[in-house]
Amino acid sequence: MELFDWFSGVLVGIPVTMSLAAVALLGYVFGRRTRVVEPSNLAAVGPRELHRAARVARQMEDTIDELRQQLAEHRNFVDRFKHKVDEASMYDPRSALNLLSNESEEIILPTLKLASRLSHAYDELRQQSQVLSNFTEGRTDPVTGLGNTPAFEEQLQLALGDRTRGGPPASIALVSVEPPAELTPGSDEHREFIKRVATEVERCVRGHDYIARLGGAEFAVLMPKTPLSGARVFGTRLRRQLIANRQLEAGCGIAEALPADTAQGWLSRADSALYSARAVGGAAQYLHTGEGLQVDNEPVERVALVEAEMVEV
Repeated sequence: MELFDWFSGVLVGIPVTMSLAAVALLGYVFGRRTRVVEPSNLAAVGPRELHRAARVARQMEDTIDELRQQLAEHRNFVDRFKHKVDEASMYDPRSALNLLSNESEEIILPTLKLASRLSHAYDELRQQSQVLSNFTEGRTDPVTGLGNTPAFEEQLQLALGDRTRGGPPASIALVSVEPPAELTPGSDEHREFIKRVATEVERCVRGHDYIARLGGAEFAVLMPKTPLSGARVFGTRLRRQLIANRQLEAGCGIAEALPADTAQGWLSRADSALYSARAVGGAAQYLHTGEGLQVDNEPVERVALVEAEMVEV
């Protein structure tokens, strides 16, 4: 905290653009080094964890069985189409073209439905794998039960792979809350504080988002199928909820994956945005657009009103 106080004092009187550039540079160089990974101390698996594992196993089985059935059904359409292609070879060109046109129409809709189901199955299996990772000590934060830094970086690689293959946009949000000064790191009270913050983060994410704790009261959220604008709304909603439910102010840094990004580069851009938000203090939020840092000046209360109006409509 002393570093932030000192650096904030140095920034007084410096133009805003130069200040942001300096903050971004320090965030890139030092941001990742300030995180402390706590040693694993997982409790013995209890009935609740066993129940969750059994539920995931059933969900995976149901997903695979449904896919197997739909693939078998689609195979019938494919076999029929192949048969008609062979049959068309015996007709004159015009008749063959009419036959193929009709048969193509018959197979297009089932194929589109199968493609849609495969996409949903991919999301379901991804979510199930995320739950399973919570039973793997090497990928789990011991305090919150969420993913840890190695697990999060693994998820970033998967998201970037999807993006490289022409998939939808993806964004990450880094969220940091400053614990009260009276809490001693590692104490039971400090751990309970971190758990409460984690609970608020979990309440704001969607089913296919991935949450990890990076150290202290700092969390990362990977949001597949989410552009920068959508991640911005998430960050604002979370900051508003922390203020309303816990009287806590959170800094937030957000970045969308770019075509040339590596996992570390993507995370570093979000890290620079978070560092800027922490340097400013309060419930600040910064975006890294790829070209540079951008402060999000949208008031928390205003975004809350917009969301309420959208729900009413």
